Amino acid sequence: MHTRKRQYNILLSSPMRYTLSADNSRAVVNSAGAELTSLCLNDSREIIWPGGYIPDEPDRWTGSAPHLFPFVGRLRGGTYSHRQKIYSMPKHGFARKSDFTVTEQCRDSLTCTLTDSPKIFQIYPFQFVFSVCFTLSENALSIRCTIKNSGNETLFFFIGFHPGFLLSGENAANDYAPQGVISFSKEENLTCSRIENELLSAHTSDFPLDQGMFSITDALFKNDALIFKNIKSDTITLTCPDQLSIHINTGGAPHLGIWKRPKQQFVCIEPWYSTDESPETKAELAQKPGILSLPPGGQKEYTYAISK
Repeated sequence: MHTRKRQYNILLSSPMRYTLSADNSRAVVNSAGAELTSLCLNDSREIIWPGGYIPDEPDRWTGSAPHLFPFVGRLRGGTYSHRQKIYSMPKHGFARKSDFTVTEQCRDSLTCTLTDSPKIFQIYPFQFVFSVCFTLSENALSIRCTIKNSGNETLFFFIGFHPGFLLSGENAANDYAPQGVISFSKEENLTCSRIENELLSAHTSDFPLDQGMFSITDALFKNDALIFKNIKSDTITLTCPDQLSIHINTGGAPHLGIWKRPKQQFVCIEPWYSTDESPETKAELAQKPGILSLPPGGQKEYTYAISK
């Protein structure tokens, strides 16, 4: 167990924190994972869950807004195969545990870049350039991820986003106490998938909305995340108990994960281009459902934005 944990830790140096500012807005990005750790828009209160390890809170979620690359969620058996070789991969890929380099910086924008390395080749045998550009304005932060194939063979990957939003107020009095509301920009007939035995269950259930919205409660997340495939909405709105509304533009991502850890004051609203694997998912990387690919020299952008 300890050997596997070290293998997945790609971090090479002490992380740096970078601050962006624009008018009355401020954002902080950590070079570790190119992770957004703080965001205040137009003098709002803090929007992003601060994450971090606290000794007195062993169950605390330590993330804030990780990038999920080159996989989203869990792989069957924690492995995949490519060219008849088996590779191990941690949940949500390695980018969130990797040390990015700042390649562009100005007052209101920042670009962080991760490239392949001998250590990454041990778990992902492709040449790539993965850049994350943050651009801050008075009322919004846009995040643009650019993936480039810098190798000589087809690059296979998935991508997703995992921002955690700080809810206001005290912890819920009980598992069914509302802690905010999530609403969708378009009419949805949602079907919910859940995690069972560490993989995506084949069983789904209808997830009815009340006038296009539902209340966040701890009870909803006792069995892990809510996973919605093939959504229509491109904007998801979180309305917190203090009436602060946060809008998440998904950039057209087809799937959506929503997760919180019970008894903790955050909810994650996650645009995804893939989901956790099911027990039936093939091990061969090129045969995985919905796999994304780029030819040699090709590149593509994936975006999402946070506004109020």
